Amino acid sequence: MRMTRQKTSRCASIAFASACLALAAACGGNPPPASSTTVEPAAAAFVASFYEWFAKPKTAGGGDLDWERVLQERPRSLDAPLLAALREDRAAAARNPGELVGLEFVPFTANQDPCEEYETGDATIVADRVRVPVFSVCNGRRLDAPSVSAEVAKREGEWVFTNVIFGDGDDLLAMLKRQSEERAKPMTKSLPTA
Repeated sequence: MRMTRQKTSRCASIAFASACLALAAACGGNPPPASSTTVEPAAAAFVASFYEWFAKPKTAGGGDLDWERVLQERPRSLDAPLLAALREDRAAAARNPGELVGLEFVPFTANQDPCEEYETGDATIVADRVRVPVFSVCNGRRLDAPSVSAEVAKREGEWVFTNVIFGDGDDLLAMLKRQSEERAKPMTKSLPTA
């Protein structure tokens, strides 16, 4: 019996594919790691739920766009390092009434005058965390670029904010660290010159 060239080629392809599958099974056959564009729906749902609460008026049980309420009412939404840094910032401001010390804007929205609503975009995996872009909706119009990206991770089975990435690439943890370092420097008073 004579095989045609087409049948021989098909048989060789099948044999090669079978050998590859057998080799993959022998090596554990694990799928490749998730790419940085994989959507994580649970993380996005956590961030959307947080911003829905955050933008809701206090009279309706919400955060009233007051980031200090997050520290009081939702501290479990923040990873320990972020919570500690935000609390340190508030304590420094309380020790220096009347002075500009600490954050001068709403860190979860990156502005001083928050909008009435926030919407989330598609989540992406970045290393061991998930980033979810957050868009301001001002006067019924969603801004084209995200105001911030919420960086979240699972801790003890629950999603928490690990950081907030601003539109210019800076991030909340880095900013709080710089401010803390500045406050730790000895203050020098200049003497009046005669």
